[in-house]
Amino acid sequence: MGLAQPGEAKLSSHVQRLSRLLANPAINVRAWYEPIARNGLEMQARHLQQVRLIVDGTKVGFAHQLLVVSLAYRKQAIPLAWTWDKHVNGHSTPEAQLALLAYVSSLLPRGIAVLLVGDCEFGAVEVLQQLERWHWDYVMRQKGSTHVCLFGQTTWRDFGSWVEKAGRSVWLGKGWLTQTKIYPVNLLIHWKVGEDEPWCLATWR
Repeated sequence: MGLAQPGEAKLSSHVQRLSRLLANPAINVRAWYEPIARNGLEMQARHLQQVRLIVDGTKVGFAHQLLVVSLAYRKQAIPLAWTWDKHVNGHSTPEAQLALLAYVSSLLPRGIAVLLVGDCEFGAVEVLQQLERWHWDYVMRQKGSTHVCLFGQTTWRDFGSWVEKAGRSVWLGKGWLTQTKIYPVNLLIHWKVGEDEPWCLATWR
């Protein structure tokens, strides 16, 4: 007869215990974590006169996206705020992204400059428009298949079509982002050697 090992339990038991913990109304992670997030933002603002943020989305399971806003610090990403978005197919919703970003905006020191970088997950025009209203600088990746049109031209092309092979970068300048939204941005393509596809980037200025 074997001896029971400490912590040895069925997976269902662990899930139930974790579910009860998360359902406890006395636990308020955002309220508890807010002073830590504010302190990190204030320290970077004081030293750099700017706050540098990273946004990211990760698919978890079959029906949820984990959205995270982090502070960029010495080549590391320190989480400031996060949320779950129940979304089966594709990216999370702009509404969920904007709600998370609005919360982080409320933590920022007043009048501080902000630089935000992120992947395609946060690249929707609705999000970029709000970032411009807040006067945040941003560099956001877009899909290579996104239709763009350069200022002074009338032809819409796939964003990634301006670069044919790795090792090249092309500054396209001002153009319109997406054939349906028609939002003015600056466009840049960078295809790093070793990458499978180019980085198609949109920036406000």
